[in-house]
Amino acid sequence: MLRVRSVEEDWTSGTGLGFDVYRVKGKTYVGHAGAYPGNTTQTLIQLDDKVGVIVLTNTNDSFPADIAQQLMASVGEAVAKAAMTKPPTLAWDPAWERFAGLYRGLWGDRQVVLLNKKLVVIMPNAPNLDSPILLEPLGSGEFRFAAPTGGGSIFGVVGEKVRFVEQSGRPVRMYFGDTWIDRVPEQ
Repeated sequence: MLRVRSVEEDWTSGTGLGFDVYRVKGKTYVGHAGAYPGNTTQTLIQLDDKVGVIVLTNTNDSFPADIAQQLMASVGEAVAKAAMTKPPTLAWDPAWERFAGLYRGLWGDRQVVLLNKKLVVIMPNAPNLDSPILLEPLGSGEFRFAAPTGGGSIFGVVGEKVRFVEQSGRPVRMYFGDTWIDRVPEQ
């Protein structure tokens, strides 16, 4: 839908399937506006930096396209810049293997598994185990949910901190957000 189907001769603007496409300062933007009596909207995505804004208004004279462009020029650039700066990855510590195990909570089981010197979280009853959530080490026994697709999931929200509570050197609970799940004792 985003692939340009028609384009101006100077390739400053064009259309995809249901989306307007235009280029400003070498960056490609796609978007779509909408209106209904009493409401106007604008979706705007900057493809190169993978940043987008959605403006919803409850008026007919608010010019949401202008608002979206202003947000993209200010907040969008800051978000893109912050997303590019990645904290250094900590080297694998074999002591982290102790966090591997089965954890059980109100919303189901989660299995922390050692995979290629990384800890990942899977749900044993998930319909698809092809995309486990990585526990990215932060240090001091804290981790962060990481996923190639971003967003949230049944595991937790990508970027959310994860910490383990230990007793006598053994993990007994995993916290993420305001949720915790208890480790099932090994038999």
